Amino acid sequence: MRKSLLMLVFVAGSAMAQDLDRAAEQLAAARAAPLVTQAVPGDWSLAKAYRVQRKFYELRHGATPPLGYKAGLTTGPSQLQFAVMAPVAGLLPPQSAIPSQGGFWRIDPNDFQAGRMELELGFRFAEPIRKPIDDPLRLKALVAEVLPVVELPDLNFQHGAAPGGMDLVAANVAAHKVILGSSRLPSTLAINSLPVRLRRGDADTNAGTTLIEARATDALGDQWLALQWLVNQVLSQGWQIEPGQVLITGALGPVLPLEPGEYVADFGALGSLRFEVRSSR
Repeated sequence: MRKSLLMLVFVAGSAMAQDLDRAAEQLAAARAAPLVTQAVPGDWSLAKAYRVQRKFYELRHGATPPLGYKAGLTTGPSQLQFAVMAPVAGLLPPQSAIPSQGGFWRIDPNDFQAGRMELELGFRFAEPIRKPIDDPLRLKALVAEVLPVVELPDLNFQHGAAPGGMDLVAANVAAHKVILGSSRLPSTLAINSLPVRLRRGDADTNAGTTLIEARATDALGDQWLALQWLVNQVLSQGWQIEPGQVLITGALGPVLPLEPGEYVADFGALGSLRFEVRSSR
């Protein structure tokens, strides 16, 4: 009897693993992401969603390490929107950093299906991270660089689909492109006091419309807490953190649609990023 029960559990587990791998294959093959919770009906968990995410990443990028890692849904309203109780994490694709053109970035909206803009802070470490970090002071000591980031996710789900948290995690939290600014030493900054602002208009003047005004503490209330959460979450999924990788800690202020125009993202003492969204076609 015991042997029969163990066999049933094994068969059910194997079938579920095959279903999850098939969901990842559908994500990797699709231009617009399907909802995995519809493709594989049943009880979903974050563990299953992260398994699909990993397989999805491997199908797209093989053994190439990610550019870095991202935290998502780091505010109460965003968690409520996607029906989750905690932040989520994703992988920045290897070639996701948009090259700078003399301190100016150009973004083609045709590279996105449903592009968005987010202001974030990024961190790089001075050494590889292999074990969870429980001491915030140790975390701060390991950070080598802080940099301003504009994340450009792509919520390219199938037309009319309303993704939930498990769908978002499985689809790699919509990671697509990022703008990475010049880095600073963390010791020179009061990181949690940094103001951030996004203005749309002529990048060479102060004219334009302010779209975002926020503070660094919008991500989980504390940048160091957000970074600690992201580090430990990444490690719990079996990934490793290398010195060259960038970890971004969640949106500061609202997430906006990627619309044509010139923009200036101001990060206070971290400097500003000037970019333009314009079609090349």
